Amino acid sequence: MPHVISSVRPGWVVPGARVTVEGTHLPVPADGPPHVLVGALDAHVIGASHRSLRIIVPAEATGGTTAIRIDELPGESAFIEVARPLSTGLHQVDSPAFDGAGRLWVTHSGGRGAKVPVPLYRIGRDGTR
Repeated sequence: MPHVISSVRPGWVVPGARVTVEGTHLPVPADGPPHVLVGALDAHVIGASHRSLRIIVPAEATGGTTAIRIDELPGESAFIEVARPLSTGLHQVDSPAFDGAGRLWVTHSGGRGAKVPVPLYRIGRDGTR
């Protein structure tokens, strides 16, 4: 019977996220979990059955379209979109929001008990705030 990857959920992730790879007759070696790569990085397999594999996207994963490959399934690949950081140096406290023009807005509180002079930032596509 053929081994087939049918889907990856979710399709958009951040580094460190959990992903489920679904398929039919996925490999589950007797000596441990299958070897899964996200891009060129080893993924941590946290669950495996012949119908699904649950993995953690490596924290070092770079942004963009990234292949998921299972060593025991040569020629089979699935793809996810991995987010990349847009800006650093912010202490994010609430959900970011996009406005009607597609601009990203974030709040900033500083550390516990800190008062910040500017609590709201717009993040440009190039990462500037």
